[in-house]
Amino acid sequence: MNCKILLIGILIMFSTSCKTIAQNKSDSPIENSLFSFNSLTNESAKYELDFFEEKNTLYFKCELGEKKKFGFKAILKDIHPEGIFIIEKENTKFLRILSIHNGKVFVREIFKGQFRNSNNTNIIEIELPENIYNKELEKLVENLKSIFVKEEKATPIQIVEPPRTKNE
Repeated sequence: MNCKILLIGILIMFSTSCKTIAQNKSDSPIENSLFSFNSLTNESAKYELDFFEEKNTLYFKCELGEKKKFGFKAILKDIHPEGIFIIEKENTKFLRILSIHNGKVFVREIFKGQFRNSNNTNIIEIELPENIYNKELEKLVENLKSIFVKEEKATPIQIVEPPRTKNE
């Protein structure tokens, strides 16, 4: 009797672990991006990424200390799929996101006290914490780019004959 109970317990643990592994693999690219951006948060800075599905919009919020609070709104179709990368200026790393046609389509919000100032821009540039590893940054960029990767269906090659001319 004890062996049967032990065997049932082992089977339940095995099926639960398989279900957990399957759920982790099936996370959407947006969920992975949200998690990797939000994991940048530390004691000196707060990073938050939200996705509004009905508007198809990403909203980046950053608080770097008491006085430096800003946010960016970006519609997914306005983000260049290859325009997401890390740059370094004056020993500070930035996440840079480019617009698809270099148009001023992103909204930059700066919070000054209780007021919110908005302006349009063509580049999203977010200052990153100093103590972050390059692997984490690569994973963040990879996750953000994976939102835009579409599975391409192979189209069969069609051979088209040229039209007949008068000489033929």
